[in-house]
Formats: sequence, structure tokens, C-alpha cells
Amino acid sequence: MPSPFPGMDPYLEHPGEWPGFHNRFIADLQTLLGSLIVPAYFINLEERVYISTMEDDDRVARRSRVPDILVSRSRNRAPLPRRSTAASSEPIVILEEINGTSVREWFLTIREARNREVVTIVEVLSPSNKSPQTTGRRKYHRKRTAILNSKTNLVEIDLLRAGRGWVDRVAYDYHAYVSESASRPEGLLWPIRLADKLPQITIPLAAADRVALDLQTVFTMAYDNAFYSSQLDYTQDPVPPLTPAQARWAKKLLKSRS
Repeated sequence: MPSPFPGMDPYLEHPGEWPGFHNRFIADLQTLLGSLIVPAYFINLEERVYISTMEDDDRVARRSRVPDILVSRSRNRAPLPRRSTAASSEPIVILEEINGTSVREWFLTIREARNREVVTIVEVLSPSNKSPQTTGRRKYHRKRTAILNSKTNLVEIDLLRAGRGWVDRVAYDYHAYVSESASRPEGLLWPIRLADKLPQITIPLAAADRVALDLQTVFTMAYDNAFYSSQLDYTQDPVPPLTPAQARWAKKLLKSRS
């Protein structure tokens, strides 16, 4: 069954649902976008990994992460065990648990087939990218700045109402933003309200190459492929909460489709 919402489904923004949906959406985006650009280009799913400490105290971002493993560190500690050999002066391995979490964020890289040069980066934002004063936001800021100062195009898709975005958001809930290297500092913005169908956006490639990508088709693929219709509880309020007007609209919509 399709989602009862015309565009983005706010129930997928729940911290318990978002990580799985985020990865599913990117994987299906790769499939659809790849079918439009191969063989002149190829598209890779890549991963950004970093350690986020407990100082990153944004609760929404933290709930979407997984505990880290033990990390070994070599250092001299006193006192060392008594030994009768010279080996007693060697460092020992201490296992310590890091007070943090391992964060893995997927993104897409489009390369030109003939020279393998990166032409476009596609990012689907996560809570960690939008949470102020966190490692995830600082890491993403550095990467975003580097892209915007390069000859690489940036496609940024934000399907999260919570957090601090990277473009000014006034009267809309989500957005897609495209920064084409040849047109900077100007960029293209597709504002999206909760009641809107997700738009068809332009993906810039090398030189004058462009393709149109239908985000609603990608969303439908992700929703159906992960069988979200059977696991989302639409009798509860979504997290984060809707505005009063949105809540009334959603309640009426869900009742009409039940």
C-alpha cells in the first residue's frame, strides 16, 4: 500500500524510523538516478564515518545512532607488571570504551565515465547534519564548504522538519537545493510543504548535461520496498509533532484513507 500522505510521510521522521528510511531512500535514489545517467556517468554509494562524542547532546541526533565498539590504545601506564626481562618497559594495550558513538552517513557521488572525475555530490540530510554544536554538523559544514568552493555540483535534499537547515526556510517544511558550480553563488531551491507532492528536480552533471529526477518516485520506491505501510503506526502522533493546523489536516487525511 502507498503512503497515505501525498509527499513526504512525517511518520518516517521519527528517530527510530529515520536511519532505515534515509539509507533506503538513498539506495533507491541511486537506482533511479543511475538509470538516467549510465553509461556516460556512474554513480557510487559512499560513506562518511566519524566518532561523535557525548558533547553532541542533541537528543534527536543521538537516538538515531548506534553504540560504538571498544577501541584499543597503546600507552605507558605506571605501575607496570613486574617482569624479569627488558620487555617490562614496553607499552601495554589498554581497552577503553569511548564515550561516544560511531556515525555512518551515506551519500552519492556521480563521476564522469571517461575520466572518472567527480561532477556531482548528492546528500540527503540527517539529524546530525542539522543539529547545532554537534560533530556531525561541523563535519558536514566543512564538506559542504569545500564542495561550494570547488567545480563540483551539490544536490542537497532535506526531508526533515526538525533541526537547523542550510538554506533559509520560511513557509515550507522540506526542500531540495541544487548548487551548480557554473552558476554560483546562485542556486536553485524547491520549497516543499507537508501537503505537497515531492517535486521533480534538476540534477546538473558535466558541462551542459542535465537530468530530471522525480523525488516522489524515489520516495514511493523507498516506502514500498521497505514495506512501511505494515510497520508505521498511524494511530499515534508523528515525531516531531505537527503544527496544530497540520495535525488537523493529517487527522482528516488519515481518516479518509483508513
